[in-house]
Amino acid sequence: MPGPMRKLAAVQFFTWFGLFCLWIYFAPGVAKRIFGGAPLGVANATVEQALDEAQNAPVLDAAAVVARGYEDLKRQVAEAAPSAGEAGRGALDGVLTMLGLRAAPPDPGSRVTAAELAAVVERALAEAPSAAPEAERRNPLVRTVASLLGQNGLAPGQPATPVAVGAAAGALVDRLAKARRYQEGVSWAGVCFAAYNLVAFAFSFLLLWLVKRTSARTIHIACLALGGLGLLSVLVVRDPQLLLLSMVGIGVAWASILAMPYAMLSNALPAAKMGFYMGVFNFFIVLPQILASVGLGWVMERWLGNDATKALLLGGASMLLAALLTLRVRREETE
Repeated sequence: MPGPMRKLAAVQFFTWFGLFCLWIYFAPGVAKRIFGGAPLGVANATVEQALDEAQNAPVLDAAAVVARGYEDLKRQVAEAAPSAGEAGRGALDGVLTMLGLRAAPPDPGSRVTAAELAAVVERALAEAPSAAPEAERRNPLVRTVASLLGQNGLAPGQPATPVAVGAAAGALVDRLAKARRYQEGVSWAGVCFAAYNLVAFAFSFLLLWLVKRTSARTIHIACLALGGLGLLSVLVVRDPQLLLLSMVGIGVAWASILAMPYAMLSNALPAAKMGFYMGVFNFFIVLPQILASVGLGWVMERWLGNDATKALLLGGASMLLAALLTLRVRREETE
């Protein structure tokens, strides 16, 4: 590869590694850190494995009965007391809700009480539940209920004290509330992704003006730095609305990433081999994707404590490193 291409290849590699950290871990990071949510399911690998043992099948079957009872309670609550303003909501209301400009109608599950769930748990333990289908046993809600039953010493056919049943029901209400907050966070992350793409679309027109007044190298350094800082700012933001400011920096970087490296490279390549070298250059988008897919999970598990926000820290640092590596490209090499 020509010298400028080798330098830009390193820039591309770390740029796209940072982007893959964003795309993979931004939604769970926001949902857990800012919204205080947690997905349903069993986080402990030992408990998850124990649930699949044969002696715990009755607990999963009872948990499936509780999960069905919870869904029935949600339907009954929704039919008996529909939330104010829920009827007659149109498409505009949905858009305003998505953008955070209007409060979403409360989930019927938020109006299911611990006492109602305790009655469902008590009935499920008293009866001899039939074997649930394997797909239902793998359901995250069912496995969450099963783990809570086990933690409180509850199992079908065994004496259950009101205190243990109440504790399991209270813990389940708390887990369901966290799951709703987690889903709200994931939905807001989708709004943030739409925001940075909108910023990139608008900023791409400004790029046309900027390239006439300064070099593509200078523009790309500044944009990558803004993107890296935008990604790092997610770690200190606590207000979901402020995340939209973080997305401005990421959107500016995204617009530059899609244009400036190719603008610089095209001036450093022989015209006869332009197509070949451009194809090779795109390897440095694929390689960080492979690395992130194969190795990032291992790094998360062993070094980052499965904390999605630490992956965003890694991504922001990677993008800032890409900005520094762009300094190695001399201006005369790409003009």
